[in-house]
Amino acid sequence: KMFQHEFSQAIMTCIVENVFEDGEWAILEWKDPLGLRGCGFFQIVDDKIVFQRGYWDKLSFMKQHNLPQDELSEALRSIESTLSKCEKALTKLREGTSQHTLTARRIEAFRIAVTLIKEKLEAIGDA
Repeated sequence: KMFQHEFSQAIMTCIVENVFEDGEWAILEWKDPLGLRGCGFFQIVDDKIVFQRGYWDKLSFMKQHNLPQDELSEALRSIESTLSKCEKALTKLREGTSQHTLTARRIEAFRIAVTLIKEKLEAIGDA
């Protein structure tokens, strides 16, 4: 479902750069108008593609089409909300109990996640 939504938001065009053939195998090198490059490998038997595999720089693709920012921003909101709830719950838990220790560790993990996601969002914004 995520891919269906995200790919429907992106404008994609494939410009063929090279096609190589060798027996049952073909390789397609392509680029898009923004300069993203990739390649596809195809095995063709009886005029049908029986195997296909493609490679491209996913991060560059997602940056060019503004896809990761939305996902990362939503993840950040969700984690910050959960972090806030954990911090409130921690005040009600008795120190030294397993619940207190577990919640305190979760809070620390969520804080690290928030920091990393914010750094990533800043890096994407600078690109």
